[in-house]
Order: sequence, then structure tokens, then C-alpha cells
Amino acid sequence: FVVGKTGSDGERAARFEALAKTHGVRKAYHGSKPEKWFSIISSGLRVFKDRDVLQSNGSAFGEGIYLTDTLEVAQSFAPVGDGFPSSSRTSRFRCVAVCEYIDSPLVHRTKKPPASFLVDGLPHNYIVVPDEDYVE
Repeated sequence: FVVGKTGSDGERAARFEALAKTHGVRKAYHGSKPEKWFSIISSGLRVFKDRDVLQSNGSAFGEGIYLTDTLEVAQSFAPVGDGFPSSSRTSRFRCVAVCEYIDSPLVHRTKKPPASFLVDGLPHNYIVVPDEDYVE
């Protein structure tokens, strides 16, 4: 199942395109619980500075939108959820998005990941984008 760009209005898309021309764009994954995707598809990925109830996993590495270039890390934040019991394909699914983000110095990226993507129980290979206008 593929959804196109989410949460982009004309002004936000124009800001993203201008930033992309200046800094370039990279692709990364974002995983979330199935019940969070209506909001993500409707409003885009958001930065919740006041620990809003819609933010699921806190801000261990600073405020921002958490992405990764490792699918396994994104999947670890996207637990399998119940789908449609009468579906001919499956009644269980997980949701991971492929996003574009601005490759700006404001974006925090880890260095080369270790052999295991978990270090002390936390994903090591992550990208923190502090501004929601930097993600589509």
C-alpha cells in the first residue's frame, strides 16, 4: 500500500522545494503504530515540543521527527497491528513510510552504525529532523 506525499500544503511544499535546492534531499524511513497513521497522513509528520499525546516514543535524542536509513530500525517502531479481518491479503500489518528530508546541518545523523542496530536497547542508526518543514 503506497500513499503519496502527506501533509503538504502549497506554502509548505514551496518551502521544502526551496530548502531542497539549497541543501539537497535524502530519503529515510519512519515507523509508527498503525493507530498514528490517520494523523500522519492527514497532517504530515509533526514536531511536538510539549510532549503531546500524539508523540509515541519521546525524544531520547532531542526534539524532532525521528527517521532512519535502516528499514529494521523503522520496523522496530512500527508494531504489527490489527487490520481488516475479512481482507483477502492479511488481517495484520505494520506501517513504515519512506520520507524525504532536507540534508541540512540542522539535521542530526548518527555516524556509521555498529553491526547491531540496537545499542543499550536504543536504535543507533537514527536521524532527528528538528523542523517539520524539512520532511515530506
